[in-house]
Amino acid sequence: MVVFQDTWLWQAAIYLFLGGLSAGTFFIAGLICICGKRRLSKVYRISFRIAPALLAIGLAFLLIELVKPTRTLIFWQSFSNTSSWMMWGAWVALGCVIVFSICAVFETPGPSGWLRDLVGRVPYLREILRRVFVGVGLLGALFVTVYTGMLLKQATGVPFWSSPLLPALFCVSAIDAGLGMVVIVSVATGRMDQVEMGYRRQISVVGLILTVVQTAIMFAYLYAMSRGLGFEYAAQAQAAAVSAEALISGGPAALFWTLVSGLGLGVPI
Repeated sequence: MVVFQDTWLWQAAIYLFLGGLSAGTFFIAGLICICGKRRLSKVYRISFRIAPALLAIGLAFLLIELVKPTRTLIFWQSFSNTSSWMMWGAWVALGCVIVFSICAVFETPGPSGWLRDLVGRVPYLREILRRVFVGVGLLGALFVTVYTGMLLKQATGVPFWSSPLLPALFCVSAIDAGLGMVVIVSVATGRMDQVEMGYRRQISVVGLILTVVQTAIMFAYLYAMSRGLGFEYAAQAQAAAVSAEALISGGPAALFWTLVSGLGLGVPI
């Protein structure tokens, strides 16, 4: 009989999705901003506003899941235990909400004008600050995409998660989803039609590469788990294999092959 973990509920899954989508959205929008694609300025401005909102909502779901009598201590420890990936993730996620919001302020006409007047005495200070905050946001976003996978990897009670491929899968998946969000914003604002065909083809190629890499990592991960590779103890290898088998051909298999493999990977490709 397969017993699945029931400590983390659906709220944690919502956070993992929104956190990755937020970080990926900011990462792609930040690269466009740094590269100076002014025709897409409206796109990355809107994306900069979407990113902190998604992350804040995700953190709210995480708080709802954590703030319970038996779990409040765990949440407090996550902000004080410097050896914990949960601590680093909690602080960086909170910092990203702040930095993402500051970048959104820099790209908002009203506050941006006030900010320009405030720092106007120093030439190029506003532009320097904008690039610094975007650069810090890019590093923070990249960390957020990886740390969720690292957090699951450290959960030794679930052998199926104990793989170095899991953080890589989270990272590529988040950036791929972020690219999709930025493309949606581009189409919704009518900016995609103003971009030269060569650049649109580059976006398509990048999206294709990310999705193919994501697919390769996911199936390599499932193969390694189904074979029990990389485990020191036979019991761990067997538990990982049972979990992989359940996902591939067990109860969750229909959802996995339809939603994850079909809609999540096949349709984008």
